[in-house]
Amino acid sequence: MRFASAVLALALVSSTSWAGPALDDDPSKSAAPAAPAPAAAPSDGTANDNDVHYGIDIRLRSMHVPTGLIQLFVTRASDGASNFGYGIDLIRRRGDLELAIGLEHEQITVGTGVWINSGDTVPQDDPDYVVTNSSAQDGGLGWTTIDFTFINHKVINKYVSFRYGAGAGIGIINGALDHYNVRCAGNASNAMPEPGCTPNVLGGGAQITDPNGNIISTNTQYKYDIPPVFPVIDVVVGFQFHPFDKVIVDVEGGLHTLPYFGANVGYMFN
Repeated sequence: MRFASAVLALALVSSTSWAGPALDDDPSKSAAPAAPAPAAAPSDGTANDNDVHYGIDIRLRSMHVPTGLIQLFVTRASDGASNFGYGIDLIRRRGDLELAIGLEHEQITVGTGVWINSGDTVPQDDPDYVVTNSSAQDGGLGWTTIDFTFINHKVINKYVSFRYGAGAGIGIINGALDHYNVRCAGNASNAMPEPGCTPNVLGGGAQITDPNGNIISTNTQYKYDIPPVFPVIDVVVGFQFHPFDKVIVDVEGGLHTLPYFGANVGYMFN
């Protein structure tokens, strides 16, 4: 009986051991959970991480201040002011936010002719006759700026983003802007200051004066007292294009102290 009991127990153990593997071989019970599929890249083709990316671009900008805008601050401007700027940006981008550190230079062209101060009337008051083609200007009036601009991007698709931002910096003046102090002829008026307010050395009827209003016989030009350093305010609105991998093209407008329209062409290193 003990032998029979031992045989029965052995049979039960054997049947259990054989049954275990059979159950484990069932695919519905033994398969490991499938690894989750990698997240699909966004349909707009933008990065799906918080990595920091660096790049560089070249700025080209055209600035213009209309005569009408200048005449909000003076009685009469002979023309508007315009300039052409070029520069370089170092770019740091994370996600949709970009920091651009820029270095830029511009030459400024101011309209040649009679400028009448706000509230003045000629010929009773003496205006200035601005000269922009004088060798005394040390190559003309210009400035070099250093600025920091934060720009956000709203992705439209993998090729185009809307960009907007603001920043600040400083500008360093170089060169000079010259003018004659003049005493206008009696036939001059605010509506028609030339040729009565054009200096006689330039074929007009005005006499040249010194800064104190004394008529002088020399053809002396004076430089405007312009601060050597001034604040720069940046406002950026435009679009960024991705025509090729790592290549960026920005078309934008805004303020760089003066209104501007321009383009940047750049390359992202990583």
